[in-house]
Amino acid sequence: MEMLAVFLLLSAIFEIILIHITFPTQSLYRWKC
Repeated sequence: MEMLAVFLLLSAIFEIILIHITFPTQSLYRWKC
């Protein structure tokens, strides 16, 4: 159970990091244009 919880937490953090890396660049590009 703990391994599964840690895996879900890491996957959620990784997904959030990916969103924060990819989404702000697109949003800034859209705001500038």
